[in-house]
Amino acid sequence: MDSSSLQNPHDDEATYRSKDAEDYFGYKSNIAETCDGENPFRLITAVRVDTNNTDDGDLLAEDARNLAEETGLRDLLVDGGYTHKEVEKCCRDQEITQHFTGITGQRPAAEKMSLAAPEWDGTRMVACPAGHEPFEQNHYETGRISGKMDKKFCDGCQHQENCFVEEQQEHYSYGFRERRVEVAQRRRRLDDPAEQEFLNLRAGVESLMNEMYHKDGEKTKFTGKIKVKNASIAKAMGRNLKRASRFLESEAKQEKSTG
Repeated sequence: MDSSSLQNPHDDEATYRSKDAEDYFGYKSNIAETCDGENPFRLITAVRVDTNNTDDGDLLAEDARNLAEETGLRDLLVDGGYTHKEVEKCCRDQEITQHFTGITGQRPAAEKMSLAAPEWDGTRMVACPAGHEPFEQNHYETGRISGKMDKKFCDGCQHQENCFVEEQQEHYSYGFRERRVEVAQRRRRLDDPAEQEFLNLRAGVESLMNEMYHKDGEKTKFTGKIKVKNASIAKAMGRNLKRASRFLESEAKQEKSTG
């Protein structure tokens, strides 16, 4: 049965979704908030509500450009479920760096060299792990990249056994989708302790989702996407006002005690 099939005769827009062996009915919401450590308090900057079977990346794609223009966004912290080509293209165009708390898919075998090991300039390999540049490189519209390495560099190289190049009659060659390089680079950043510490800033949004929805039992009082959306936006406005109010009260108390 299709996930968009009727779930409730009172709400013909509600859909079905299964996640982590749990069943969900209705709608889903994506929320963005500021999390810079220098901010005196956090502000909710975007609320997006859609049917429950909508991909997370599709929701973020609608907001990424607006967030860059309206907030000056430069670093976007998301979980692995937000991997999405349209979002990534928008982020590149807006010079936004995406930071993922996890990477979907299986981690490569430990004995295999990571495609993040070479030095890359976009899709061009500047230097292999041993410091040598391919004598020929190609980038195709299909997203595939390939190259050829001189045998004098690869023969006897210390990385030869686990390297991604393959020996040919007159040279060594490689070929793979550029997507694999992007994912490998994300995995390397994710293994960096400094990146892990930075990603901890995202933890606040989980408690925000609890404030917005889970305290109410995750069930909306409304039916229909537009009503559920408006209710979520109203809740977000209320949260922002409370946060601003608490900050102003704290500032006033501090000023009074100082005076």
